Formats: sequence, structure tokens, C-alpha cells
Amino acid sequence: MKKSSQEKTRRGQEDLTGRRFGMLTVTGPQESRAGRKYWMCLCDCGNERVVSGSALRTGRAWSCGCTRKTTMVDLKDRKFGRLTALEPTAKRDKKGSVYWRCRCDCGRECEVPQDRLVFGNTTSCGCKRRKSRDPDAAASRKAGEEISAGSESTSSKIF
Repeated sequence: MKKSSQEKTRRGQEDLTGRRFGMLTVTGPQESRAGRKYWMCLCDCGNERVVSGSALRTGRAWSCGCTRKTTMVDLKDRKFGRLTALEPTAKRDKKGSVYWRCRCDCGRECEVPQDRLVFGNTTSCGCKRRKSRDPDAAASRKAGEEISAGSESTSSKIF
């Protein structure tokens, strides 16, 4: 006779077999480690994953990780500060964020991770930073002069 999901196991822990947590369905108990109960889960995508009971109950685990692989948002032709997203690349950062090829208002192209664009961490190819470090450009801005993209400045300083 199968226990109902509300019955307690002999240690007083709830049997999670058959219960669903997000995209995960608990298929059975696994070996306990460090005093924690672990469960084998089947994801909607077909992958199996071993998850702690506390991670399931608190909502920290709700998929096998497959949702992280498919979270690319279409940013094509969207503007982020001076950058316009052109196309996604095959490159990923260590967190799995997709790199986008972008064109800056100054004309340069660069690759920027999606999360840095969306959260506003990167808004130019670096031209804003270069202009603010250039002492000739800073003096020109203070005097009200406009800096043209084609002008060349010679500086003996090495940054």
C-alpha cells in the first residue's frame, strides 16, 4: 500500500513522492546527505535531477535548470543607452547569459552579455569612459565646445 503524500516517514519528514514543485515531479527518495533528505525529481523537459527537500519546499528548485538555457529575450533593434542590439551570438558568459553584438552611437561594434544590457550595466562601447578620461575632451566640454567623433587628440599619458 502506497503512503499518501501527507503521511510522514519514520523520521517525521513528509514523503514528497508524487508531488509537483514547479516543473519538477518527485519520483522517489534518494540517499540522505549531511542530515538532509534528497529526492529524485523528473523535470517536464525529461531530465532527472536530485534535489533537497528543503529546496523543493522553499521554491529554490523548480526545474532541472533547463529554463536557464532558454531565457534569451529578443533584443534586436532595441536601444540601451548608446548601444543598439543587432543580433545574438553563440557566445555565453559563465552565468549562461547570451552575448549580443551591438553598435554604439559612435559607430563601433561590441559584444555585450544580455543581462548587462537589460539591467543597464553597459550603455556604451566604452567611448563614454574614454571621453571622460581624456583631459583635452574634458576641457573642451567645460568650455562648451562639441567634440567631433573624427577629431584626433594626442596625449602623452598612458592609461
